[in-house]
Amino acid sequence: MWHLWIHKSVSYGYMQDCPMCWGSKLKRTERILEQTPAIRRVFADDKSRCPLPNLTWQDISVLESVNNGLKPVADLTDVLAGETYVTVSAVTPALQHTCRVLTETDDDTQLSKKIKTGILEELDAKYDNHATQKLIRISTLLDHCYRGGFNLNELEQTKTEVLDAIIQCHRMKNLENTEEQKASTSAQEVPSKKKKNTLSDLLGKTKKPPTSEAERVAAELVAYLLEDVIDGEENPLAWWKNNESRFPLMSLVT
Repeated sequence: MWHLWIHKSVSYGYMQDCPMCWGSKLKRTERILEQTPAIRRVFADDKSRCPLPNLTWQDISVLESVNNGLKPVADLTDVLAGETYVTVSAVTPALQHTCRVLTETDDDTQLSKKIKTGILEELDAKYDNHATQKLIRISTLLDHCYRGGFNLNELEQTKTEVLDAIIQCHRMKNLENTEEQKASTSAQEVPSKKKKNTLSDLLGKTKKPPTSEAERVAAELVAYLLEDVIDGEENPLAWWKNNESRFPLMSLVT
């Protein structure tokens, strides 16, 4: 059959198919459409007893429909498949972008529409998990490149989730420090020297009400959200490393 010949021809051109990536299917489809005139000539020149069936307009229509359905998300798939940079924080913006580019048009065939709908349904099913969605929301908010990509309800919900996560990490950190201090004190008991009185001791110190843990975390989050969004090419992990001193509590969860 002609599709076996095509399979060999595109394979020799290093267009190997990957079942887990629709980008490879798109490249194979594009290669076939690009080589259609040559394929037709080869099939037309076949003088064997059982000549190969040539490409019909129905075949070309199917290939074009597949190409139109997959092309809008091919580049996005390659970007999210990266291994040398953070991608989890880009999932929400990527899904929003995908929904826009996969909007059906009047020029789409029924097959193209079916492919687009199938991709969106598969993506919805893949991320239809409460724990996964929560992780993605928090990661996106903590990425200075994408934190503005929420609607109001999602932003308020995510702010609460981030506050809870920061407080939990801070308490765990304090617990670890307390245990280390106890171990250090018990290992080395040093008699303390009597401290001399200072002017502030005599006159009394002016104390302001202590700031609660939740208030300090909330203040950092407000200051963080007022920051300008940074270029998307910058590594968010490097950004947090450089700004750890400005956001000491928030940096615990990054």
